[in-house]
Amino acid sequence: MNIGRRRCLVELFTLCGFALAQPVLSTFGRAPDQFTFRGSSSAQIIGFGVVAVVAPALLLWGVELLAGVISDEMRVLLHRLLFVLLVAAIAVQLLPRGWARGVTIGGALAVGVLALVARERWSAVRLWLVYAAFAPLAFLLLFLFASPTAGLLYPGAPMADVRFEDQPPIVMVVFDELPLESLVTAEGEVDGDLYPNLAALADEAHWFRNATSVSPLTFHAVPAILSGRLPVDGGPHLTDHPENLFTFLGGTYDLDAREVATRLCPEDICPGRPTGEVSRWLWSDAREVLGSRLRLTDAPPDPVAAFSSDRSVFDEFVERVDGAPAALHFLHVLMPHVPYQYLPGGARYEVPPSLSGRDQGGSTWVDEEWLPRLNRQRHLAQMAFVDELLGDLFDRLRSEGAYDDALIVITADHGISFEPGGITRANNGEPLTAEATPDLLWVPLFVKEPGQHRGTVDDRNVLTVDILPTIADVLDVELPWSVDGRSALGPPRSTGTKPWRGVVLESHRIGVGEELDIDGTALLPQVLERSLGSILPPVGEPNRLWRIGPHSELVGQSASAVSERLEAVTAEVVDPASYTQGDRSELVPAFIAAHSADLEPGDAVAVVVDGRVAATGPAFLNEGQVTVAVLVDPRLVADGGETIELFRIR
Repeated sequence: MNIGRRRCLVELFTLCGFALAQPVLSTFGRAPDQFTFRGSSSAQIIGFGVVAVVAPALLLWGVELLAGVISDEMRVLLHRLLFVLLVAAIAVQLLPRGWARGVTIGGALAVGVLALVARERWSAVRLWLVYAAFAPLAFLLLFLFASPTAGLLYPGAPMADVRFEDQPPIVMVVFDELPLESLVTAEGEVDGDLYPNLAALADEAHWFRNATSVSPLTFHAVPAILSGRLPVDGGPHLTDHPENLFTFLGGTYDLDAREVATRLCPEDICPGRPTGEVSRWLWSDAREVLGSRLRLTDAPPDPVAAFSSDRSVFDEFVERVDGAPAALHFLHVLMPHVPYQYLPGGARYEVPPSLSGRDQGGSTWVDEEWLPRLNRQRHLAQMAFVDELLGDLFDRLRSEGAYDDALIVITADHGISFEPGGITRANNGEPLTAEATPDLLWVPLFVKEPGQHRGTVDDRNVLTVDILPTIADVLDVELPWSVDGRSALGPPRSTGTKPWRGVVLESHRIGVGEELDIDGTALLPQVLERSLGSILPPVGEPNRLWRIGPHSELVGQSASAVSERLEAVTAEVVDPASYTQGDRSELVPAFIAAHSADLEPGDAVAVVVDGRVAATGPAFLNEGQVTVAVLVDPRLVADGGETIELFRIR
């Protein structure tokens, strides 16, 4: 059967729409933070959607036309092959994900062949392919007008008409995925051993130790901080939150704002990244999404999961801080958010994906106890580096002569839980569990007023929606709109109730889910129980960050000095070449993993580096192999040529 060229284009447009454009636009439509993180402009977002719908069909049609130069039969044969492959691409996304990859792909190809036979035999199928060509256009319209990302296309809001008698510089940093319990000792003090810069700030600022977030999702948590209002349905952009910190100050203050997952600052004040850089990143992310949807890669299906903590974002922010009055320097940075890749001092390391400790979607931890515990240690190591970055910020303010005069606000959008088998953040519709509640709600909040030199610890009931009213209170002005929060420096709340808003993630919607009122008075003691004292030795003991495993008192000791407690085992170290190479400029092999047939799950194991016990941990079963995985002090593996040995601890 001969097939006309125009009909071929229509069929390719239809099938590419379902196979390629729909999964990309659906995923990116519910991920506006992907575009805000990349700094995409409105034109770039529109162009992304148009290209995703139009380009694949035109490209394949062009290939068919080239084949037609050889012969029309070659063109028709190629079109039939592409027809089968595109239908298979649609089918592979609909088949159950539990099937083996080979079975899934084979079944999808069979569906493609059957669809081609139906197309050749029945005119109704061919007619449907023509009328279905309107579907890709519908996908584009949903992306541009009905998805959460659509709100990014229509930015604009008037600046508040506010006059400030005092105009101190304001420096505000919002960290991501940082629970309060990661900062405090069992006595309820900031751990000055791990975090000397935060501890120094606490000595000079108001520390609201009972501050809590109102949502587990950045989409809702950061707008709540910036607007002073509890989460409602809508996107993390200016269209849905026109009254916020930036429009409050923008009429008087110079704004230097970097939002990595929201866009509440007007675009003409806070421009995005260079066009070429943005486009390259977006299409790279789109390839990852398609690779996962088509079962060609194991990449996560949501581009949000591809975010990375990048120290350069913080370094660039520090460089821009000049200490000038009437200036707001705002940064929301995805640290110490996953992926955990930084060590104290700033060295980077990598971890095999099989030892991430999370399920495929990343929303829950594995049931095995050690990997979530190990991830908490990695989180603390990354937070220790974040504290060093804060030190750079404070040093910059002092060098500019602005530290004393500045209003400094340090907080986080929400926490994270490390319960084995439990949720990480309850951000995919999972209910908020009793075990995760202290981990997710309580976040750090430090407010240093201009001229303040004596710190206070305040345990009144404070919420992150109180931050904007507190800033207005310090500036001695009234907010020109109503908010759900109140100044943390004003009269306290009459109750200890903590409002919490869950999250619903759907194809083209990010909604507010379960609404809860939490008894904060009863839970604050649990936060201190789950503090650093529950995982690390007391402050003052040596090597404490690296001592989270069984018999941790061995860490730091010479293996020969404790040889009576150690029994050598044969082990195969993962990526042994990384310990023999001397160049550590990019990555330090501080995450040591090994497999051993001599060990049984549950055995206590000492990992020895160059004759010294670097870490201890239990053996556990991972992908059918008895495995040991630990994180070690990067100074032990800084030079290359290290000898790694494993010993069972008697």
